Amino acid sequence: MPPTTRSLTRRVNVHGEIRWHVRMVVMGKRVRFGPLGGFPTMAEAIRFREDAKARLRLGTFFPEQFKATALPLRTVLTRADTPTTQADRKNTRAYQTFWLDRAGHLDAKQLPASLIDDARAALSARKLSPQTIHHYLKYLRHVLNRARRDGVIDTSPFDRAPLPAVHNLRVRAYAPQERRKILKGLFKQGDEWRDAAELAGLTGLRWTEQFTLDKRHIDLKQGLIHLPSTKAGRPQIRLVSRRARQLLAQQIARHRNSRWLYPNQTATGPIDYANFRKRIWLPACLAAGATNARWNDWRHTFASDLTMAGHSDRTVAHLLGHTSTQMVARYAHLSEPHLREAVEAMANKWPTSQLSKPAKKR
Repeated sequence: MPPTTRSLTRRVNVHGEIRWHVRMVVMGKRVRFGPLGGFPTMAEAIRFREDAKARLRLGTFFPEQFKATALPLRTVLTRADTPTTQADRKNTRAYQTFWLDRAGHLDAKQLPASLIDDARAALSARKLSPQTIHHYLKYLRHVLNRARRDGVIDTSPFDRAPLPAVHNLRVRAYAPQERRKILKGLFKQGDEWRDAAELAGLTGLRWTEQFTLDKRHIDLKQGLIHLPSTKAGRPQIRLVSRRARQLLAQQIARHRNSRWLYPNQTATGPIDYANFRKRIWLPACLAAGATNARWNDWRHTFASDLTMAGHSDRTVAHLLGHTSTQMVARYAHLSEPHLREAVEAMANKWPTSQLSKPAKKR
């Protein structure tokens, strides 16, 4: 009689591989066993289940013994999720390489809390920003949380040393005069890039969202852009203006033979960020005399323009693709001339502002 599969769970991991898990009741608790993300074959899962049941009847099976063998962190890191976008893959490789070199040999089940403090100090020595350091640490936390979910480890060093929130306090939006200079600098690199900057300022798209766009996700007739993957972790639809539609149509016409809106030189994929930054963006900023300028500041500028036009936080949040209005304050940076004009307008409403000093008697 063939063994039953009632207590087995079949799953497909992020790499498209089939893995099997065993569900059992041990000491009154339902426990799922699936070492390193699951058993590779159903036969191995059944073999483990039958052996565990026999040892349970004899009182010699303990989950702690099953998990007692050392598990190198290297094994957990190399089985982590693979990001979908090109930019995310590049960042993930950097995070993964750092942790492999620094702690790949350590036992993932017994990582000390000091590992986090030591890693933070090492990253600070590289003169990385607090936000970037936070991303390195968040990557390891995510990997360990997935391993704990799969029953591979029981604890994480982040349980004893949780990560405090880090906010990017950088404030940057392009004033009208500065944006004209940057657009002029981009035009020297080609009208394609000037149009790309205008499109970013009219849509609020992030660099990754704009430059990895697949033409199939653009609906010029309806004026919509479909984003299958976003920073919010879910698909989104962005509404675009008539002028933005014109810019999209022009860019589609420039590269008719590529599926990508901004293809690389071989048209085999989207343009690479490092290549774009070195060859196009930095020379344009240098020509414009713009310092501390990033492409994502067009997104800040878009939010500022909407806010200064009097639109509500809810409208701005929706057009930026935020799920709440809490993030609007970070992006809707009002320009200094606009703020100065506002305070002067308030001062002019006071009666005393119309009074002039009496002439001195001779």
